[in-house]
Amino acid sequence: PEAPVILWDFNSRKPMQIFRGLRDEITNLSFSGDDKFLAATASNNNLIIWNCQDYTIVHNKLLEVQINLITWCPPRRSSTKHS
Repeated sequence: PEAPVILWDFNSRKPMQIFRGLRDEITNLSFSGDDKFLAATASNNNLIIWNCQDYTIVHNKLLEVQINLITWCPPRRSSTKHS
């Protein structure tokens, strides 16, 4: 069965977006620090990363091991020097 991730609007109590692609119980969810991506894992070791701007899947992989934690690195700062 499908296991969609549903993003709800707290005030209206209505779904804002449904992220599809996972088929088993969802075990982890994490938004990137800039809120541009959402990562989720399922109990079958599937990892999916969605683009939160157009809701497309940007990464989908069935892993050999179970994921227990999703963390994101901080966004990189521009390396441009200002004079």
